[in-house]
Amino acid sequence: AKRLFFFIYLSRSHTMDRRPPPPRLLLNRFAAREEEDLPEHKIEYDYQDADSFQQELEELFNYAENDELEEVIAQAEAVKQEWIGSVGKKKAYLQTLLDTLESGSAARRHSASLSLLYIMLAANLEEEASQLAEIPHNAVLLVSVGAWPILVQSFFAAAADLPEASMQANKTARMFANILYLILEGVRNHPDQEHPVVKQFKTELGEDLDEQPLFVARLFELVVGFKEGQPGVPIKKVVLLLWKAILVSCGGFEAIAAHKSALRIAAGLPPVFAPTTAIPSPALNARPQPKAGMVDLERFKEHMSGKFYGWRDPATGVIGPPPSVKEALSVLQDHLYVSLADAQLQHESKVLQAHTPGSMAAPEHTRAGPVETLYRVMLRSVESYLIHLLRVLLAAAPMAAPMPPRRDERPVVFTAELEPSDTTASLLTVAARTQDDQRHREIIVKAIAATLLLLLKHFRVNHVLQQLHIAAILSEARCASLAVKLMNRDVIPFVTEQASVPNSELFSVLRRLRGGQDPPSPPPPPPVCARNVHAIISLLRVIQKLIKGRKSRVLALVADKSSMALRRLLAIGHPLVQLYCLKILKVQAPFIGRGWRKMNMKILSKVDRVVRHRFHDNWFYEGHSENLTAVHFQEEDEALSHAISFFNLVYYSPDLDVVSRKDIFGALWDEAAIRVPDRFQIVWHQAPPRQAAPTQSGDSEA
Repeated sequence: AKRLFFFIYLSRSHTMDRRPPPPRLLLNRFAAREEEDLPEHKIEYDYQDADSFQQELEELFNYAENDELEEVIAQAEAVKQEWIGSVGKKKAYLQTLLDTLESGSAARRHSASLSLLYIMLAANLEEEASQLAEIPHNAVLLVSVGAWPILVQSFFAAAADLPEASMQANKTARMFANILYLILEGVRNHPDQEHPVVKQFKTELGEDLDEQPLFVARLFELVVGFKEGQPGVPIKKVVLLLWKAILVSCGGFEAIAAHKSALRIAAGLPPVFAPTTAIPSPALNARPQPKAGMVDLERFKEHMSGKFYGWRDPATGVIGPPPSVKEALSVLQDHLYVSLADAQLQHESKVLQAHTPGSMAAPEHTRAGPVETLYRVMLRSVESYLIHLLRVLLAAAPMAAPMPPRRDERPVVFTAELEPSDTTASLLTVAARTQDDQRHREIIVKAIAATLLLLLKHFRVNHVLQQLHIAAILSEARCASLAVKLMNRDVIPFVTEQASVPNSELFSVLRRLRGGQDPPSPPPPPPVCARNVHAIISLLRVIQKLIKGRKSRVLALVADKSSMALRRLLAIGHPLVQLYCLKILKVQAPFIGRGWRKMNMKILSKVDRVVRHRFHDNWFYEGHSENLTAVHFQEEDEALSHAISFFNLVYYSPDLDVVSRKDIFGALWDEAAIRVPDRFQIVWHQAPPRQAAPTQSGDSEA
């Protein structure tokens, strides 16, 4: 009963007009009552940072490239004689092929690249399982002889000038892109991740050197070039390389969790807070535990101090808060969670407080590693990189109606990796090309969605202001609205029907070209389209990270009527799809309108049962929130923009001249130049002799 009173009290005390939550919501929150679930199509899919090794390799090649694989198999006689024997003999042969890539004869260079692709595909083996086991070892062997810089240079040289969007024009670039991708996937799936060659390769891949610029940044430049006059760039292979290069150099979800735990321990915090990764049952004891931040705790203390000032216990005569308030404070402290973002913001506040305007030296920091290098290099052209990547994502929307480009914008075409349309082709050929085009677009969407998610997650852990910078750029480019539009479709066929042609995948084609027989009957297609489910989950997670704690961005989603698309996505019976749809709907609930809430009480009830809540989190109703616009949050957005600009200036612009740095520092320290609201608790303290007001810790939801 006391806990029930505590929840009701917190909900009432945090609203503008002190109106209690709807009775039905309270009933759902405190009664262990089963409700009829929404209709769902159950999907079994194990979401990871990438799909299976075999599927990732097969998605590299389009069906239109199957004819070119005949040239690869034609190298069998030349390669087999040299690829039998000791490791030393194999390394010597690889070195010979690499030397041939620098030959003046185009025919010899082409033959050497075909031989390297033959080796990386392990095409000399008959069984698919043997090939998949051999590719990682061949990748490490190729890296050990110093092949990576040579292949990278050859790829960018071939992709430097491709004004014609045809498969014949970019054949060499696609060949080297295939080899690079197979090396990345081979290293990523090597059974021994502690192998010296594997560890050294990952380290060098994340370095930015004068003689070898950062590989990811060079790939971003190709994405920009594809939109700015280089339509011949094989864009699908480029975005796949971009995704896997970040995955190999910076790490996947496990590496992010390990990095976060290490940083939390270094900051004096407990390890990673266990996230909700599945939909719990609606039983009371299975609900995710709520949590409270330092801001919630301080606000509660301040509010109670004013409300019960001078209150005397009638039984004991002791002056102080009543027992119910003490118990409420104890509950808040038991559920207190200080996020890594809070700790980072508090640290920056202290550093910048000590960093006076007269000092021109940037404060020292201990951030290092591939993620820090990636942010520092991307910062030079990050707006261009991300906006062009989103334009490719928009153009690759599967089965979407083509949008006419602006006058100053070139149209996006994908004919550089697909066969051109032919009016004289048979119906079977036309159907196969249609499937290839749809599959091509789906793979691009999956790769870009996974890339954006990796960038947001890595930068969030490395430093929250880095992630907020990337999120601000994506939000200004309407990334969340674009993602919703991509998913606003008949979702059940989208996640269950495969865009594929039987016996046209990579390993089936290699087996047929070697003279092997096709299986007696093709295996039944899986009941789920893995790449589309992966893309949907990644896009939902990107949306959730962009709008978290930013009400102006939530209002933009509400204006786009995203709730209709999200409600349709709830028909997908996958735990993570359900979870992130409900998270996004939760933050929209106060702004979406009373009529929608009354008609969708089952959805809101499921939000209450499934999504983790915060104390003082009256997510269902926030006074007059329905009448708010983005103008009401302009001060908060401006404060965030000032904070990001100051952070980038202090840490990543040491080459600015003294005068400009002094002017910028003085402007940002001026009280009239920046006013920070309570929601964003970084306060740039004024320079002495002025007196700065005390500040609270940052809100982890910022």
